[in-house]
Amino acid sequence: MLKTFQSTIERSLRQITTNYLSGRGLVPEKKEFKNAATKLHKYMLQSYSCKKENDNILSIVFSKDRAMQLDAFLVSYLEQVSNHGPMIILYKCSDEKHAESYRNLLLLYESEDMTFIEETDFREQLISIIAESNHGKVILYCDDMIFTHKIDYVELQSINTSEETLALTRGGDLDYSVVLDRELPIPPLTRHTENLQSFRWDHFDFFSDWTYPLGTTGYLYGTAELLSLMNVVEFTAPNSFETSMQVFRPYFMTRTGLCTKFATCVCVHANLTQTEGENRVIGTFSIEELLDYWEEKKRIKVCEFYNLPSRTTQFQAYTFI
Repeated sequence: MLKTFQSTIERSLRQITTNYLSGRGLVPEKKEFKNAATKLHKYMLQSYSCKKENDNILSIVFSKDRAMQLDAFLVSYLEQVSNHGPMIILYKCSDEKHAESYRNLLLLYESEDMTFIEETDFREQLISIIAESNHGKVILYCDDMIFTHKIDYVELQSINTSEETLALTRGGDLDYSVVLDRELPIPPLTRHTENLQSFRWDHFDFFSDWTYPLGTTGYLYGTAELLSLMNVVEFTAPNSFETSMQVFRPYFMTRTGLCTKFATCVCVHANLTQTEGENRVIGTFSIEELLDYWEEKKRIKVCEFYNLPSRTTQFQAYTFI
């Protein structure tokens, strides 16, 4: 099976290489094309050949200066996700106060299968984490997300990540985008399994959440493929990581999209921590305000987000306990 899979990937590399190189102003006649194409082949084929085939899922969360919001995500994850496996939290602190907030957070989850790793070199660490993983699949999350509906990882294990791309932020109720600040038409959804629906990423000819098959907010990848793609793009933080991966967007657009009936894990755009670009936020609570609440031993009342449509939860303000 692996040999057949590699053969399929090798044929697909021509398209990926063209996308990757053309985005950098290179053409097949130039020497740089051959060098980069060789590099791309090397990383992808080596990654696929050395990785074990299995359906186990590793969860990776990116976090910066948001211990309280990360806590809300972790609470919802433990309450709403069944049969979950290990999780790695790659976090960054801008000062000692935030560092202390994460140390306190870590104490709350000592008994869980969660590993907290402080960021020193995002790209190097992320590649190392994935390369050393013995899990066949990886799902990426950000710290401002909340699981609003239940999901079972067992059902996700059967997804063929070479042909299908799951995004847990998509669902039949995703009809508005906070980041784009506009209504979203929903593509036709077809029953895929008992709890998953399928759609086409290329159904619309305009940019939308529904035409964005590569991301870090609840997206499921094959470990080997993700590792191989990461090795040929440059990035320094989660935002530039997601941006750099868009060079492969045309290749992923042809895959089948998968989502749940309702968006299972939503982004609550309360504030902004990254400095690599501007995303629209609601601004309900600043990073500093939430840090003050956290130091007062308060926690976000996550249950108030459960079983609500994404249009509501994307805008909902936190309350505290």
